[in-house]
Amino acid sequence: MLHHPSSEYQSQAEELTAQIASARSAINRLSVMRLLVFTSTFLLIYLLFNYGWVAIAIISLLEIVAFLILVKQHVAKQGSLLFLETKLLLIKNEISNLTNGENIYPDGSEFEDNQHPYTADLDIFGKHSLFAHINRCHTAAGMRI
Repeated sequence: MLHHPSSEYQSQAEELTAQIASARSAINRLSVMRLLVFTSTFLLIYLLFNYGWVAIAIISLLEIVAFLILVKQHVAKQGSLLFLETKLLLIKNEISNLTNGENIYPDGSEFEDNQHPYTADLDIFGKHSLFAHINRCHTAAGMRI
């Protein structure tokens, strides 16, 4: 039995929405952990001030390393979140294109030539045209191909 493509896109969109929620919560946890490491640095420096500069230097170094590791993980998670959100945008665009013909990409109206005998008649360029339905290019060079 054949499934309509929009149902496949819809299931992918639901899966991506769950992944995005999970990635956002992971980013929030990393943010809280970074804040805790940052504040604990000052607290430990205050508490260990009487133990000498060596103790302060060791604690500071460990806290800085922990903070930088958390920053690296945070940046990686944000990149992953951006990828998931972009993928969801593209899938929602495909659903929209299948259901009502709307597309986030240019419709090629800049290529319309009213002097050409066939392009206007065959709806090659413009809103709801062949170009609008098959175009997935965003750059000017890509659209000219």
